Amino acid sequence: MTRFLLIRHAAIASSGKSLAGRMVGVHLDQRGRRQARALAEQLAGASIAALYSSPLERAVETAEPIATLLGLPVVTCEDFLELAFGQWTDRTFDELATDPRFECFNTLRSCAPVPDGEFMLQAQARMIIGLEKLRLRHPQTT
Repeated sequence: MTRFLLIRHAAIASSGKSLAGRMVGVHLDQRGRRQARALAEQLAGASIAALYSSPLERAVETAEPIATLLGLPVVTCEDFLELAFGQWTDRTFDELATDPRFECFNTLRSCAPVPDGEFMLQAQARMIIGLEKLRLRHPQTT
């Protein structure tokens, strides 16, 4: 069986404050860089065959210390991109708190649309298809 370690990107300056979504140019902050190095140290002895990342800078920056310690390249894959948050991208959670569409999204994500974005089900299907491609490419590995 193929084993996947699913890792969310480390901290960015807007963590917990706003939706970065697919914004480019969003990098790990100092805390995030420490988190990424600590995670790499935890995984240093792991037998990992391949390392894939969303192409977003913050995801690649989280993967790079792991790649360095394990001697693996970071392969970017669009299947693992963040949900497309459309009109909500770069909006603060305080701003979104008064939007009834955002309340609906947080109540029933599986069928609530994101304005000019994608449904959570679309993102889930995209990511599951991506994982299936990797399972076939890397059988019996981590």
